[in-house]
Amino acid sequence: MKHACIVSVLIVALLAGAALAQEAPATKYDLRYNPQAELVVQQDLSAKVDGVFMENNPLGIEGWMKSNLQCTITALDAETQTFTMTLELTDIQQEFNGQPMAGNKEACMALELSPLGEADIEQLETADLTKLDQAGIPTQLLAVLCHLIRFSDHPVAIGEEWEVSPLLQLAPRTEPITLNVTTKLVEVKAERYALLVSQVSIHVPTFKAPNPLGYGDPVPINNGELTITDLSRIFDLESGVVAKARGNASFNAQVDMGGFPLNVRVDWSLAMAPQPEMEEPTTDPATQAANAD
Repeated sequence: MKHACIVSVLIVALLAGAALAQEAPATKYDLRYNPQAELVVQQDLSAKVDGVFMENNPLGIEGWMKSNLQCTITALDAETQTFTMTLELTDIQQEFNGQPMAGNKEACMALELSPLGEADIEQLETADLTKLDQAGIPTQLLAVLCHLIRFSDHPVAIGEEWEVSPLLQLAPRTEPITLNVTTKLVEVKAERYALLVSQVSIHVPTFKAPNPLGYGDPVPINNGELTITDLSRIFDLESGVVAKARGNASFNAQVDMGGFPLNVRVDWSLAMAPQPEMEEPTTDPATQAANAD
């Protein structure tokens, strides 16, 4: 009888513990921008063309881009509940098919943002962002995508996903671009660094780009679709800025080669990190993203 009572007590304790474990709510994070003072962050932005394919045949063409990136964030305006994020690219260096390109050396974008990352590009000092004029790499668009996060409108737990489809008016006289973005909160390190992994797809309006064969005049690019997979960004909850980013991208489109539409694909990879003298966060996005579902 005594042993039976002990067993019963143990069973009750185990069931009670299990019930408490089931009822314990998961920690949720209210992710958003909340700048209280002006912040300036110096970073390096780079991208590399991993391959160019026409009708699924590799063309043996490569390219790369690197640039200094300064992100300046103003304090949140209490009345409008918005702030300005300015992204300045300087010392843009680029090479396409082994040849240096004479594109823009500087660029500047100013975005007016809400705390949830709802964006309005208020200033554009350089060429149309939809042009792949930087060694086959949309440099300015990459800078925006590295830093612009559309947060969920409600607190999220680790492992939770949310989807948004914001419109961006990238330049005057161009049609808005729709971004389809699915984001997942993968991890929060030291209660400060939130690892967010996004899948991004963008329909790109018709534009002209360097001939993928490496010679001749720029050619029209139609039906473009830019897909960025596993865009991992480390968002610093304390400073309210993206500290590091990494991802892979693929651009699929039809190239008008003298009236003959040919399918073309460009694969590239991107990375953004603090400049060497800046303090780096402890979470490595490449390692964490590889372990993400």
